[in-house]
Amino acid sequence: MVAEGHGPQKCSARSRAHGVPGSAWPTRGAESGHRPGRRARAGFTLIELLIVLVLVGLVLTIATPRFRGLENQLQNAAMETTSFLRQARTSAMARTSAYRVIVGSTTELRGEFANSCAATTWADDTRTRLDLRDGVVMEGTVIVPGDVLTCYNARGVADASPTFVLRDRLLNGQLVEVFLGGAVRATPIP
Repeated sequence: MVAEGHGPQKCSARSRAHGVPGSAWPTRGAESGHRPGRRARAGFTLIELLIVLVLVGLVLTIATPRFRGLENQLQNAAMETTSFLRQARTSAMARTSAYRVIVGSTTELRGEFANSCAATTWADDTRTRLDLRDGVVMEGTVIVPGDVLTCYNARGVADASPTFVLRDRLLNGQLVEVFLGGAVRATPIP
């Protein structure tokens, strides 16, 4: 007769696979001192590192072109100036009145509105004003402080087709053109 607790023990395949205490098979990690059912983690898996690298790469790919354009003050000033002139045209059509752009200085444009481009009394639009970026100035025969650059009628048609140049400290330039139909374009000067 075999004493209790001695001799071969009978256990099922299930108890062996799961490391059930009292089975003939040692529990997983028992020889290394870990608790059964827990896996030791010393770092990140290769898959986790690859996923993080792919995500960082995607973020950099998306963000880099957007920040690269912020470095060029002249290009930004050209985009702001053309946007300002388009906004003046849109304001004329939205108000169904005339809207003119005044040259405040070689670095400032502002807007005024009235019933028609031939009006003698104009109201200052305090919401519409453009101050060019540091180091960028407007040049050209149409850039005279206090003069009207252009006037848009209620349909958004300009009364003049001025052309002027934006220059930065390095004397790089952007040609800004206002067309009679109301379109605006800025192109680099080679």
